[in-house]
Amino acid sequence: MSLEPGTYLIKATTGHPLDILATAEGVNATVKLLPRIPSGQTWQVTSVRPGKAIIESYDPNSSYKLSLSYSTDDFNGSPITTQDNHPPLIWNIRNAEAPNEFILSPDIRLVGVDICATVKDDQMVIQPFPLEDPNRPTWEFIRIRVD
Repeated sequence: MSLEPGTYLIKATTGHPLDILATAEGVNATVKLLPRIPSGQTWQVTSVRPGKAIIESYDPNSSYKLSLSYSTDDFNGSPITTQDNHPPLIWNIRNAEAPNEFILSPDIRLVGVDICATVKDDQMVIQPFPLEDPNRPTWEFIRIRVD
């Protein structure tokens, strides 16, 4: 199963017992993981090619989009949202065991280092994580209909 383009809530499935969603407010905001609220932040997934996507915050009342991005200077930190005048970061989307669950990795070339999005201190963070590890962190993408 691949992640189709569309609008989603992004739920952490690893590293936290609560039902928490990826949320970022404003430009250069870190991605916090907050308990589900009725109007949780939604994200648009735009497919670039199979297994790769751009993830942008979706707000129909806003005149701009914020891309889920990451500083390439360090591979041990939190993703941030950047405004659309920056080139958006491409994310690698890999299937996990459960339906609608995926492994997220920024499409950044680091020789000999596998990195992916996980949870630490109620934030989405990027950390080294071996590809072959069966306990690799996953994220559930919950499809939202937008009329």
